[in-house]
Amino acid sequence: MRKILLVTALLTVNLMAEKIYAMFDVEAKQEATLSLEVGGTVQKLNVDIGDRVKKGDVLLVLENSKQKQARDKAMYNYKHAKSSFDRYKKLKGVIDKEKFESVEFNKNVAYTDYESAKIAYEKTFLKAPFDGVISDRMIEIGSNVNAGQSTKLIKLTNDSEVKLVISFDEKYWRTVKVGDPFHYRVDGDKTQREGVVSKIYPTVNPKNRKLSGEVITKGILPGLFGDGYIESE
Repeated sequence: MRKILLVTALLTVNLMAEKIYAMFDVEAKQEATLSLEVGGTVQKLNVDIGDRVKKGDVLLVLENSKQKQARDKAMYNYKHAKSSFDRYKKLKGVIDKEKFESVEFNKNVAYTDYESAKIAYEKTFLKAPFDGVISDRMIEIGSNVNAGQSTKLIKLTNDSEVKLVISFDEKYWRTVKVGDPFHYRVDGDKTQREGVVSKIYPTVNPKNRKLSGEVITKGILPGLFGDGYIESE
């Protein structure tokens, strides 16, 4: 009797479940078009489209001989000033206070100058902000780079996870919930896949009267598209 009731309950749930048609586009979950804060000429270019990189990898370097020279000089001055300070610190109790404070001041100024020169040098390096694949490259060795975001250099895409941006009729705005299963197929691929609705956008697109949401998945190229249905109770 208990088994009969359980089967009946499951059938009732299945009959109540609603299949809601949805189309989707595949987008990268994390993507960035990279630029530099400083301008200059590209001296080294370490990557090409399709290359995989790790966070912190150097992607390109601007011509930076002046910045390097300034950094090295500032580092030498700081080491010299710190060495003098360390000597005077051992004699702090027996030397003139004003003299000691002057040496300490010089050491602090030299350190500030060194830090500024080091930062200026490091700004000539473009590094990967996260693991990913180079999906576009807009420059070559010898290209001139303007400071700031006006010059787009490299596009980096994290393809370890992608999001399906699903689109379904607005009349289901009360029906579809986060956690609902999504059964789908990518265009040109007969493989039946399944995911879960992870996000529902809070507004309706006024152009097509559609509501959108997201399904996070792996193993699909950004830029593809497909369709399927949301199974909502």
